[in-house]
Order: sequence, then C-alpha cells, then structure tokens
Amino acid sequence: MNGRVQDAVTGTFLSADLYIGRPMNTQNYNLYGYVYNNPLTLNDPTGYCPPGTGQQVTKAGYELEEVVITAERPSWLSRVAHAFGNMFKRKPSRPQGQKCGAPSLAPHGVGLSAGGNAEAGVGAAGAAGQISTGGGYFHNSNGGWSSGTYISYGAAANAGSATAGTPTQSSTPFVAGASLGGGASLFVTNAQSVHQLEGSFTTYSLNVGIGPLQASVQLSVGGDIWQFGISPPVAGETLGFSVSSVTTNTEVDPNNDGCQ
Repeated sequence: MNGRVQDAVTGTFLSADLYIGRPMNTQNYNLYGYVYNNPLTLNDPTGYCPPGTGQQVTKAGYELEEVVITAERPSWLSRVAHAFGNMFKRKPSRPQGQKCGAPSLAPHGVGLSAGGNAEAGVGAAGAAGQISTGGGYFHNSNGGWSSGTYISYGAAANAGSATAGTPTQSSTPFVAGASLGGGASLFVTNAQSVHQLEGSFTTYSLNVGIGPLQASVQLSVGGDIWQFGISPPVAGETLGFSVSSVTTNTEVDPNNDGCQ
C-alpha cells in the first residue's frame, strides 16, 4: 500500500519518514515522529505529508495555514533524503548472507547521507543530539559490490560524571561550544557492506558555520569499522561552532543485500 503504520499508543510510526520538509525545524529529524510530535492537536491523513503533494496537516478538521508546507518548494535536503530511497534500493538478485572478507582499514564503501545536529556544552557539562539517514555502495573482497541504506542517531547529556543518553553512552560524552545545523554529507568507510555499519559507534564531530557558509566533519568508530563524513560549504546550513564526542547507534534493514 506504500503507507506507514502508526503505533496509536506511543503516537509514533514503525517506519522512518524520508521526507525532511523543514530542515531548520529540529522536530523534522525525528523520522518516526508524527506531525511535529504534536499528535493531540494535529493530524496527517497519509503519514508522509511531503511538500508539494497537496497533502496538509490539519487541526480539528480545519487546515492550519501557518503549518501548510504545500506552497513551499521542496527543500534540497528533502529531495536528497527522498532520493536515497530510490538510489540505494536493494536488488533482490544480490546474494545475501555471504561472509565479509577479513577486516581492513582501507576504504571499501562510499555514499551520501543527510541529517542534522543540535549541541551545546562547556566540556564538563553539555548535551548533544544528532540523526542522519544515508546509503551507499560497498565492496566485499569475497563477493563484489552491494548497496544499502541506514539510519544513525544519538542523544546524550552529562554534568560531570553523571551521564544520560540514547543509546546508552559507552563513555562520558563531551560537548564544547554550541551549534545547530543540517545538511548533506559525503562519506567513506571500511565497511564491506551496510550490515557492518550496524551497531554502536563513538562519533566525533566538528561543526562550524554561519548559514550556508559552513563545514561539518564526523568520524564514527566501532570495533574494526570506521566511517568518515564531511559536509562541505553550501551543502547544508550551520549556526555556531562546536566539537563533541557521543555514542551513537546505527540501524539497517536486515533485508539489505551484501555480506554479513
């Protein structure tokens, strides 16, 4: 049916939404959220409400003009995120369950991602949140090329040694400075399939910019796997300067092709 299933108890969806209609609205980066996480007063008949489709969020049966996004041109970030679903769809003919080659520090994968972050801190205390969705092509030394998509997220706060976050933080988070931004990135990784990107990572980030005059660099390390991403100027929008280190979690569709 090409629809999305909502959990009526939690007010969230069971699958992620690839549309990010308003990049500067942080509620848009909760891809499982429903109508800006305000389900008591708003409703979305389709579960997508993508810009430019004629669908609208409504309140008590009446159109809310102030939140209607159909008159806006679809943002570049929305178009990039939506493109991932088409660029990196699994090819059913690809072999699955094949064992990956021996771990190597050399790059084996390349791709694109889109996401956002918000963080502020003074080192000894701070908070950070980030989410991204992406996809790429990966080379397995035992069986050629495969493709796949993923979603990565993390949120953490600390005051001294007291720490809270999702996923559970493997070490004390560190945040210095403050920044808010979103954009597209290029990434390279030594993962030989998207399945090797699944799990917990320590993610180091550097964000700096004023609007589109920005740059963001991110390195995620988990076990033998690393992923390095960079968002160059004009590829996104950032306000502020910050450096951080938090534990993030990456999820992939088990039906993606590639070695495991």
